[in-house]
Amino acid sequence: LRLVLIFYLSLFKKFTTKFKRLNAGYLSYRPVAFLVYVAYITSNIETRL
Repeated sequence: LRLVLIFYLSLFKKFTTKFKRLNAGYLSYRPVAFLVYVAYITSNIETRL
């Protein structure tokens, strides 16, 4: 599970660098939605394991 979290953290860093190039309003909304999505996926993985 730790490897999965590290993988998502690396993905999140890639996404945040992309979002920094976009406008601030989009930046403030998008990472929050992404974090919710990641939390949803990780909970699904935990239930499958």
